Amino acid sequence: MKVNPYAIAILFLYCFLYTSCKKDNPGFKARLTEVLHVDSQWKMALKYNSDGKLVSTLQFGGDSLFYDNQGRIIKYNNSYVTYAFEYSPNGQIKRRIPVATVLRDYHPDTLDYIYDAKGRIVECNSTFNDASGVSHQGWSRYYKYNSQNDIIDYNTINLYYNQAGGARLSYDNGANPLNFSNSLLFFLNEELYAALNQHNPIRKYVEGFISIYSYDYADTRPLRQTIKFYPPGQPVEPLGYRSLSQVKYKYE
Repeated sequence: MKVNPYAIAILFLYCFLYTSCKKDNPGFKARLTEVLHVDSQWKMALKYNSDGKLVSTLQFGGDSLFYDNQGRIIKYNNSYVTYAFEYSPNGQIKRRIPVATVLRDYHPDTLDYIYDAKGRIVECNSTFNDASGVSHQGWSRYYKYNSQNDIIDYNTINLYYNQAGGARLSYDNGANPLNFSNSLLFFLNEELYAALNQHNPIRKYVEGFISIYSYDYADTRPLRQTIKFYPPGQPVEPLGYRSLSQVKYKYE
């Protein structure tokens, strides 16, 4: 049998590129399918279509996100309200708008997002209407990033209630499994920053409280996240933490 030297060269090049890419990013094929908070049994399930595009994100508790064929979030439902989203011409989420609510006295807020030249969210502002239909400015949150595009500082100012607070974070080099879709940030409640970062946090400081994160990794992707929470004045190690929680990640 005559061997085609060009076919051998093409095959060699394909194998070289495939193994090189796989070596650079061992977890590049993994798709996140589930996030489970072990203690509370809060669970988030992610579903994909046959093309591998994310089509829905469901929380076992009632919340859900739905996406278009470009992977953009188009609707967010929770137990009280349904939100729609507006996008800028370059595909960035510009605004989250409440379109329906089941509670007469519940006045959900509208969120507006501001980006920097690198396409990172640097400011988020909320507004809401009171029972008389008068619009009020609620809270504003400001984000700062490091050179790795991880949020290292965010501050929240609530003008309506005259409150303020913030957090500082540091990170390891592991790949953040939530980073593939910024749409997830609307689903993570107080952890709004979680889906924006490239890497996983290892320390978080909030008004003297310290959360320390550790991980069990497979390649670059975390399988389990352990969080130890230390109140102000407590020694960080070895047993000064007040509470411990764990989060598990599943992939396909």
